[in-house]
Amino acid sequence: MTEMNDLAKRWVEALRSGKYKQGRGVLRTSDNAFCCLGVLADVYNPEYWSSDTEVVSVNFHDNPVGKCEAYIYAGSGSEMIDDALWEEVTAGALHSVDVTDLADANDSGATFEEIVEKHILPMWEGKESNHD
Repeated sequence: MTEMNDLAKRWVEALRSGKYKQGRGVLRTSDNAFCCLGVLADVYNPEYWSSDTEVVSVNFHDNPVGKCEAYIYAGSGSEMIDDALWEEVTAGALHSVDVTDLADANDSGATFEEIVEKHILPMWEGKESNHD
């Protein structure tokens, strides 16, 4: 096991804090519910969120299921995090997962704690992510 970088530690702490209401389909809904990746974006720089919401398409497992109002993360200019942020949070990890694996876990009903235990911590332990 290798030690997590500071950003990864802060992300795990935030996911476990109870501060964030969990949402599905987008990084951050108009009522401030967050995907696990939205929590990462907020931990990285909460100033990067758009001041107004936009109507965006919601996809589950790459299938469009509707639209909702969401805040856009200016760091990436979309409702997804950018590659540079993902590279920063996984710097030093022994293994990495694809961000879509985390989004799918979140949108399929995994709790933040389950995502931490089954997907995030295994990156630092050098194990493959546990897919249920």
